[in-house]
Amino acid sequence: GGASASERDGVWDLTTMREDDFEQHVVYIVPDVPTEPGCPNRAESSLPRNLVLKPSQALSDVEFWSTGYIPTGTRFGPLVGEVYAKDAVPNTANRKYFWRVQIKEEPGQWPK
Repeated sequence: GGASASERDGVWDLTTMREDDFEQHVVYIVPDVPTEPGCPNRAESSLPRNLVLKPSQALSDVEFWSTGYIPTGTRFGPLVGEVYAKDAVPNTANRKYFWRVQIKEEPGQWPK
């Protein structure tokens, strides 16, 4: 088979890829490190060994950094946690380790 509509000349077009395409192209899966149920800092404790948290130079919090090369086609996860709409986050929620997920609404519109 030739290249799919989402892959031309070895370059992936993320604007047209579907979940099935990602499943076909994954070359390496990086699982979370197992933690005990109820672990208070699960986000940090379950980080894969090639990711670390470091103070951000741009924000007042921390960022994820890789300790090595991450090849194209690497898949992390699964992501485990609670899901909240941005306007429905409980006041008691610890926002330190939140992930913001944006759904693409227009071609070429991705989080920056």
